[in-house]
This record gives sequence, C-alpha cells and structure tokens, in this order.
Amino acid sequence: MAPNGADFSDDQEHFALRSADGKLRIFETKSSKLRQEYVPEGHLNHRIHSIHWFSTSSKLPSAHSAIKRNKKRKVDVEDSPKKEGVLVGLDSGSIIFYNINTAEVSGKLSSNVNSPVTAIATKGNDVFAGLSNGIIVRWKLGDKLEMSTWRANARAPSPVSVLVVHPTKPWLISASRTISVWDYEKKEALQTFSGHLNPVRQLLLTPSGEHLASIAEGERNVNVWPVGKVNQKKSAAQDECIATFVLQDFPIQIDLAISGVDGSVKLSAVTEEGSLCIFSETLNGKCKTPSKPSLTIQIATNEVTANSDIELLRILAAKFPKNANEIFIAYGEAHILCFEKTDISTKKEAIFLNRKHPRKSHSDKETISRVVGTASEAQYMTAAGTKRPVSSKPIHLSMEDRLKNLSVEIAGNDESRIPSGPASSSLAELLQQGLLSSDKVLQKEILLKKDQAVIASTVAELPVKLVPMLVQELAVLVHWSGWKGETATKWLTEVLMHHSSLVLGSPQLLTLIQPILGLVEARLAGLQNLLRLKGRLALLMAQMALRGKMKKMSPKQNNVTSYDIEDDSDESSDEDNLIIADSMSGESDEDDEEFGNNVSGEEEDDDESDDAEEVLGASRVRCKRKEDSDDEMDLDC
Repeated sequence: MAPNGADFSDDQEHFALRSADGKLRIFETKSSKLRQEYVPEGHLNHRIHSIHWFSTSSKLPSAHSAIKRNKKRKVDVEDSPKKEGVLVGLDSGSIIFYNINTAEVSGKLSSNVNSPVTAIATKGNDVFAGLSNGIIVRWKLGDKLEMSTWRANARAPSPVSVLVVHPTKPWLISASRTISVWDYEKKEALQTFSGHLNPVRQLLLTPSGEHLASIAEGERNVNVWPVGKVNQKKSAAQDECIATFVLQDFPIQIDLAISGVDGSVKLSAVTEEGSLCIFSETLNGKCKTPSKPSLTIQIATNEVTANSDIELLRILAAKFPKNANEIFIAYGEAHILCFEKTDISTKKEAIFLNRKHPRKSHSDKETISRVVGTASEAQYMTAAGTKRPVSSKPIHLSMEDRLKNLSVEIAGNDESRIPSGPASSSLAELLQQGLLSSDKVLQKEILLKKDQAVIASTVAELPVKLVPMLVQELAVLVHWSGWKGETATKWLTEVLMHHSSLVLGSPQLLTLIQPILGLVEARLAGLQNLLRLKGRLALLMAQMALRGKMKKMSPKQNNVTSYDIEDDSDESSDEDNLIIADSMSGESDEDDEEFGNNVSGEEEDDDESDDAEEVLGASRVRCKRKEDSDDEMDLDC
C-alpha cells in the first residue's frame, strides 16, 4: 500500500499519486509525463483513502460506470488476458479497480460494511482491505467471488492503517498502533508487536519474510521486528524491536533491498522535508545502538540569484530496483513530477543533486507567446481606473526581514509592559512547535533554560506523544560539557519524574536512554581516580599554606654564618676562626649540655675537648663584643 498516496508499480514503469483534491494521477517514469488522470464521482465530497498496484488475470465484478464508459468508447475489457492497474479504496467500504491499459474502471469489490477503506493488500487472487472501524475484509477472486470478515482488535477497535501479506506463508500483518500477525485462513492472531505511540504509517517485509520494518506518524525512527515461527513457543525477546534506524525528520515512505555483496539490508527513508536517507545494516540478532543514515540525498534547483536562497525540490518517493546500488527517485510537485535513477554506491555521507525545476522545464516545452514592446512600457490600471506604478526590481525578502517587519515596537519608556520571560505554558507550546518542525535553534533556546520550576512545569504540560522526541534531543545535549550538559540533565530528571511509566513501558524510549546510561557509567568509572587526585591536591595545598604561616611566625634568620676580618695581626689566629652564632639561646644551652656529656663520657679525648672549650669561649667573647658595639652605635644615634 502507498503510505502517503504515492507508489511505484512493480516494474517501475508507472507511478501512481493520490492528490489532495481526490484525483488519481498516473505518471510514466521514462518520460516524466502525466499519462492518465482518474476523477471519481463526487471526488470533492468523497476522497480516495488508499491505493495499491495490482495485476491479475482473474475476472473482477463489473462496475456500472465501467460498462457505460465501455459502450461509449467501444473498449472491451476482457480482450487483455492480464489486467494491470490500481486498486482504489473509497468511503463506502468498496474497492474499485482502475485499469491503466484501458484508462477506465473495470471492476468493483463491494462489502456489507459501510466504512472507509484505509488499507489494501494483495497476494495472488486474494484482496484484503482494512477499514476505519477495525474490520478486515478478504475477497477471494475466481469463478465465484468469496468474501469473509473479522475484527482486528476486539478489545479496543481502532482504524486499520496498514496491511501487508507474508510472501511465503498464509499470514496477514495488520497495524494501527500495535502490529498483529494473522493466519488469515484460521483468522487467528499469531504475534503482536507494540512500541509505536501513534498510528503506523507503513509496513515492509524483507524478501525472506523474517523481518518487518515499520514507521509511524510523528515518530523519527524506523523499527525492525522479528517475524517468528508459529510452531515454537513465544518468548519475550521475540516481540521486541531488534533494530532501530534514527532520522532527523519524520519518515513518510520506506523501501527495502538486500545487497548482493554482503547480504546486508539496505533501507531507504523519505522524510517530510523532502530528503532521502539510506541505511545499511546486517540484521543478525538484536542491535544495541540505533543506526544512523550512511547517505543523505537532497535535490536543489540550479537557478539561484543573489537575492534568493537555494530552493530544495521535495522528494516524494523512492524505490530500489533489482540492483541495490541504485535507487529510483520521484521529486517535484503533485501535478509535475520528475523521475531518475541515482547511484548510491558512493562512500560519501551526502549527495546534493542540482536539477532544473520541473515547473520551469515543463513551461519551456510549451508554446512561447509573442510579446510586443518591453515590460517596462506596460501600464497597469487599478479598479478605479488610475495608473499604478510598477517597480521593475524584484522584491526578495528573507524570512528574518519578514519577521522583523511583523514585530511590534513598544513606544516610550514604559518598561513595565515588557514581560521578563515567557510563561511555562507558552514555553511548552514553543517546545512543541520546535520538536514538530525540527527547529534546532528554537529547541536549544528552550532546552537551555536553567530555572528548575520552569523546566518542571514545561515537561508536565508537554504532550505524551512528544516525549520520545524530547528525549532524543536531550540525549544529544547531555554529551555537552559545562553548564549545557548540566541543564540537559535537569530536563532528563524531570522527564523521568513526570513520565516514568511511559519510559518503562516504551521500548523506543528505553532504546534512546541506553546511550545516556552508557555515558553515566563511563563517567562514574573515573570518579574514584578523580577523588583520589582531589584528596592529594587538597593535602598538598594545606601543607603549602601551613609552611607560609610558619615563615610569617618565625624570625627572619634562624642560623647566621658570619666571617669577621680585623687588621690586628696579633689576634689573627683567633679572628680567622669560623663563628657560628645561634639565634636561639635554648639551642646554645642544649649544645653545652651535649658537649659536657661528651666530655664526661670520653676521657681519652681531653686534648680535643680543651680545644673545643677554647673555641666556644672565643665565640662567646665575639658575641659579647658585637653586642657591646651595637649598644654603642645606638647611644651615638
């Protein structure tokens, strides 16, 4: 089924698009031309809900509109053995078959349930339809048309948004907010996957049918689920998401292919802003960390003036051909599209394609009208009949200038009217707008608020469906150093306090929080060594401070070494001796006691002790003379 109303045919020769005005457009991919356009009756009041490419050789029940149109145009539907076209789901619970070979409706499948058809899937001669009231309808084509119905979720009925049929087994996979695997022969549920907060937008099976990829509205990730065997007992790990692909914007369409080189899965995802992201992952067990895109493709116009910005061309859909190293891209507008193949085997992380705008290339092919005179000579008249001057210079205003023109300036010095800051309710609304529009500047401006009360009230008023997006942004900010990482930690704390049950019950949030837990464990691993270093530095600083205090409290010099030289030659022998004067009187007394003990203990060295006494006496005489000379100098002054 086309997730966003746009899908390639199986041979990629045609492209079907469901427009907003209720029309079905068929494009030819080789020439990029609109070949057919189908307008159902009452298309303004009854819109097309779903489309699906379908080819069959079985006979379909005829529609009255098809019979009348066949008579007028004289076209026999049964002439072609195999019909190829698009199944269109309507409001009345019925499906019509639009044949692209005859450009008309050639069949209709009706049901006894009057509810819009929101999902279509096919396998062989079986056609499945999911209705908005939660009922699944099965038509079995053949000589005799058979129809059966069952309810997807009897406990909590919800619209069936997507249907996919298993390629090898009689299994049907339906999705609303939960994904269920059915045995459509027995109408029994085999498996259930839960992890999306919003309705699922698209499901996609691998060619082997072992893995299932899913995207949901308002979620920026692609989840991969294991489709297990029925004859084995179910385990808790079997119903969990085994891989997650993270995007910067909401995905609207995905496609899968298997690489022929290493057997890895290549996944393409088209985002709402019009970019194409390519992933490459080997699905062998559960992946612990989310995968990021290995390649991003964007398309821009090649006509850029000095006063205008680059205009990006929006990519609507992408599909892998048989060769997984190429991809088919559809870009442009709803009524004018271009198609091309692009090589994705490069090792670059981003590719920017420079293409001409489809609208301008289409207008160049049209007939150019003849213009007489120049544009400056033309005169424009208003309704009153007066001439209106026309400026020949084009006006190009950036978004910043337009916002400045819309801003209101407050006159005077009345500063009391200027609010000090936004309220918590307005911050919650701004944060909601920033998350939905992927505005990084607005998100950082709000998430860097430090006030704990403002953070708590903002998180409390945030809608539950935006909590995974907020956690995804905070998982990036928490890696920053300094006060920014501290502020992100405050936001995460409030999220865990207000939405703890949601975090514990959502595998998506648990997957997003795992890198944060790894960061915390990595930082705690070095905490013990940091505490030891802090303690040693504290001891060192304390010792240095204590030494500084001791120097201030003690005298300037503890030991003084002086040399006295006099002119008297008779006393030269005594004056040439080295005089060591201790400033502390207690130390000299201790020296005397130690010297006396040594003398009494060692009687053999009497001569040496006498010489020591003579030196000690001479030193005392010198100190006495020096003190007397200092006193005389003080008296003279």
